[in-house]
Amino acid sequence: MNIIEKIKNRLFNFSYYEKNEEEKEFLEAIKNHKIGDVIWAKRYDFDFQKERISEGHDTGPYVVVGKTQDKLICLYCTGSKKKNEIELEDYSFFHKKTYVQKYNLKAIDYESYSKNNYLYSNSLSDKDIKKILKTIEYSDYDYKYNYYGITSNFEINSNILLDVGDVILHNNHYSLIIDNKSGIIAISFDSYNPIESNINFENVNFNFKNRYFINSNRCNYINTLSVKQLDVVKKRYENYLKYKYKVDNNIIERGAIIKINDLLYYVYHSDNYISKLYLLNKVQYKNEETINGNNNYIIDFENEKSIDNKNDRYKVIEYLDDKNVDLIKDKKKSYLKNKKNNKKDESKTIKYEFGTIIQSKKLYSLRYIVLGIINNKIITISFDSFITGNIIYKEFDLFDNSIYISNDYNLKEIKKVKEYILYLKELFNKKYEDNYKLIK
Repeated sequence: MNIIEKIKNRLFNFSYYEKNEEEKEFLEAIKNHKIGDVIWAKRYDFDFQKERISEGHDTGPYVVVGKTQDKLICLYCTGSKKKNEIELEDYSFFHKKTYVQKYNLKAIDYESYSKNNYLYSNSLSDKDIKKILKTIEYSDYDYKYNYYGITSNFEINSNILLDVGDVILHNNHYSLIIDNKSGIIAISFDSYNPIESNINFENVNFNFKNRYFINSNRCNYINTLSVKQLDVVKKRYENYLKYKYKVDNNIIERGAIIKINDLLYYVYHSDNYISKLYLLNKVQYKNEETINGNNNYIIDFENEKSIDNKNDRYKVIEYLDDKNVDLIKDKKKSYLKNKKNNKKDESKTIKYEFGTIIQSKKLYSLRYIVLGIINNKIITISFDSFITGNIIYKEFDLFDNSIYISNDYNLKEIKKVKEYILYLKELFNKKYEDNYKLIK
C-alpha cells in the first residue's frame, strides 16, 4: 500500500486506526443522543479563536439537530436575541431566557464535546424541536455546505410537515398557514415582526379573502403562533367564513352593511320581517370615529329607516365583526346621551331669553337681566345697575340649579321698554363683540 492510499484510509476510513477511550465514549454518546438534546461543547475550533472568548465562556450549550458517523451536528444557544434566533420556552437548566441561533451550525467531534456531558440529561420540548427542524427543513439556506466541518454526509431526514399556525415567508410576504386539510392554505397579513414575541393578533389585519395554496418547498419557516394567538386568528377566520356565506346568499341580519339605490346602510336590528337601518357614509380616512370593515365608514344616526326583508330590494355587501358592532352600540349610546343633553341646553336657552329677569339663591334678593348665552354662560347685567346707569355685568353657569326666573319684575314693566332693549343690545354686543354676537 503506497503512502497516498494510507493517507486516504486514514482520512476516510474511520475504523482504520485504534480509537482512544475518549473517542469510544463519544461514539457511544452519539448513538444515545437524539434530536433536541442539549449538550455542552467548545465554542471554538482553533486556539486563536479561544483567545477572543472571555474566560469561563469557552464552552456553551448546543442543540443536537443531526448526526454523522463521528460527529454531532448542532445549533448554538444564546441568551441574546437579535434577528436570526429561535425563541425557546423557559427551561430551568438554562437559568435564563435562551434562544437558538438559526445559522450558527457546528459539527462537534470528540475533542469539542464536553467531558462533563454525562452529568446532564436535558432535552427541549417537542414544540421547540419542531420549530428548529422546520427552520432547517423549510429554508432557502443550504445548511449542508455552508459551515466548516459539515460534510455531504450530513442530512436531516425529518419529514416534518408545516402545520396550521406556522408563520412562513413566501414571496417576500409573511403568511400564516390557516388550513391543511386539502393542501396547505395560507393567508397574508401585515404588522408582523418575527423578532417580537407575544404579538397581539387581535390588532393584526389578515387578508382572509385572498387565501392561496403554497408549495412548501418554496417558503421559509419563521415561527409558530402560541395556542392563545392561534385561537384568536381561528375565531376571526371562522367568522369570516360565516359572514362570507351570508353575503354570498344575501342573508340580512344585524351587523350587515347593505346597499339600497347606491346608498349604504348599517343593519342594527333585523327579524323575520323588517330590518332597521342607519345611513353610512364611506370615507377615505381611518380614525377613532370611523367604523372599519372592508371600507371605512361614518355612521349617521340622524338618518334612520326600515325595510321589508321580503319585498324591498337590497344587496348585502359585507358583515362587520363583533368589535365594530360593539363600537356602534357605544357610539349610539353616546349619540342618544348627547341628543338628550342638547335638548336640555335648548330648553334652558329658550327659558333664559333676552330680557328675562333672573335671581340666584346664592345672592339673595339681587336681580339680573339676561342679555344672552355664550358657551353655556348666561350673560347678565345687574338690575339695580341698569336702573342707576352704572352697568355691572355678571355671568352665570347655564346649568346652575340655584338660578331661577324672578316673577317680581320684568323688562316689559319698565318705561320706554323699546329704548331700553335697544340700549341693552348695544351694551351686550359692544362688550362681547370679540367673542360672539347672539343678539341681532
